[in-house]
Amino acid sequence: MHYPYSSTVNWRKFSIYCLLVAFVIIFIGSYYILQSTGIGSYANIIISIAYLAVILFWLLRGMYYWKLPNKTYIGANEDQLTIDRISFFRTRTIPLEQVQRIVDREEMFIVVVSNGKEEVIQKKWLLEKDVEQLKRELSSLFGDRYVTSS
Repeated sequence: MHYPYSSTVNWRKFSIYCLLVAFVIIFIGSYYILQSTGIGSYANIIISIAYLAVILFWLLRGMYYWKLPNKTYIGANEDQLTIDRISFFRTRTIPLEQVQRIVDREEMFIVVVSNGKEEVIQKKWLLEKDVEQLKRELSSLFGDRYVTSS
């Protein structure tokens, strides 16, 4: 089973927001860098590297959100569950034998792993038909480890 991110969530809006933040940082940072004296000093070099890293972060984030509707959010096969986490270190693969239980809440699924960590699956990031199908598949896959709570 593979479930993509919902196309009803306006991921492009988040993308444009990130790109606008990057461009604002470029304009403000460029002004301060051009106004600074002692261009060769170590402090200015470190600040310039940090400045470029922040710009790169926001540009990559914007491109990531732009492509997000084409990506798989939840994937599962016979031995593992894969969850995309919307970050640069985004994919979490969980072996099925490590899943203690799955709690079905109103707005999310909570996957409780044997090491005590939890992963959240947001229902609002899936289409409604995918949420219903995912409920059925998780219930059949995990049996009594699938818990519904209100």
